Amino acid sequence: MSSIQADSVRARLLSLPLLQDVTIDVGLFWKVTIEVKETSPIMATLDKGIWKAYSERGMVLPIAGSAGLELPVATIGRNREIKQLAAFLQKMRVADESLYSEVSQVRVNEKDRAIEVYFTNVRFKVLFPLENATEKSFAHYRLLVDGLSQKMSLVKSLDLRFEGFAYAYPSVQEGK
Repeated sequence: MSSIQADSVRARLLSLPLLQDVTIDVGLFWKVTIEVKETSPIMATLDKGIWKAYSERGMVLPIAGSAGLELPVATIGRNREIKQLAAFLQKMRVADESLYSEVSQVRVNEKDRAIEVYFTNVRFKVLFPLENATEKSFAHYRLLVDGLSQKMSLVKSLDLRFEGFAYAYPSVQEGK
């Protein structure tokens, strides 16, 4: 009698783009329990005039083009950026879903080792750390924007790459 290779089954199931996670429990007497967590679109890209939606794992999803219009738009320079941006947006969505819903556009800025985020409710870009954005960085952004809303209107760029610090670069109008 052969036994079920749970890791192999899990890997095969995770190759399907519509699944986010799979848990397999092989019990006694040939009882197998498989729990699947479906994926959901996390971002969209415009590639050669065609909208593509991506999952939390950075996999292309079969989705109608117009459905992607409510997702953050990712500007992709290199293929490896897809998974970085998807993971970042997933962290944000888990930490603060309302903040995620305000994201308009994201891109990787390799020069600054940052993820650039443009939100719908502010007129400046925000730099988050490329590798290790945390709930604290999202909460820090929220505190600054909500607490200093008038002063933030003078900002051109807000750098939150270093935990506990925020660097605000003034806009050109402030210098006049």
